Amino acid sequence: MPSSQGRRSQAERVRQSEDALYEATIKLIARLGPSRLTVAEIGKEAGLSPAQVTHRFGSKDQLLHATARKIMELLISELVHPDVKPGRELRTLETKGEIYLNEVVARTDLVLAQSRLIVESQSSYPELQKIVRDLNRQAKELTINVLAPLQKRGEIRPDFDLESFAVMYIGMMRGVASQYLVEHKDIDLDRVHALIKSTCRRVLLSK
Repeated sequence: MPSSQGRRSQAERVRQSEDALYEATIKLIARLGPSRLTVAEIGKEAGLSPAQVTHRFGSKDQLLHATARKIMELLISELVHPDVKPGRELRTLETKGEIYLNEVVARTDLVLAQSRLIVESQSSYPELQKIVRDLNRQAKELTINVLAPLQKRGEIRPDFDLESFAVMYIGMMRGVASQYLVEHKDIDLDRVHALIKSTCRRVLLSK
C-alpha cells in the first residue's frame, strides 16, 4: 500500500500539472484567443504531451471552460478586500480600480485573456457567456458590498440605486481598459481614472 507521503506526492504532481496547463492556456488565450487554441499548442506550452492534456481535462473545450472559470476566479480574488474600514469605502473602490488598471497597463495575460474571452463569448464561444455573467455578477456584488455601508450611514441617499451604479462603474472601467489596450499611446490612464473617481464621488455623494 502506498504511504500517505506517496499519495501526497502524487496529488502534488497532479496539481502541478493542472497548474501548468492553466498557466499555459491563459497565456495562449491572451496571445491567440480561445478559438485558435489547439491541444498540441497547450501541451507544448505546458511541457506536457497532448495525451496528458486530454487525460487531465478530456478535451480542449473542457479545458477552455475550466480555464475561463480560473481566469474569473483569479481576477475576482485580486479585487476582494476582506476588511473595509468605515470612512474608507470609496478609497477601497478606487484602489480596486487602480489594481485593475495596473493590470491593463502591464498587459498581463490575465487581463488580455479576460478581454478575449468576453469578446469571443459573443461570437465563437457563446457557451462561455454563463461564465462571463458569473464574473459580472461577482464584480457587481463586490462593488455594492463596498458601498452599502455608506448608504446605511446616510452618506449616500437611501433611494440611490447601487446596483445600477455598479453596472455603470464596471462598464466604465472595462470600456477604458478596452480602449487603452488598443490606443495606449494616446490615452493618459491616470488622468482618465482621476476623472472616473471624481465623477463617481459626485454621483454617489450628491444629495
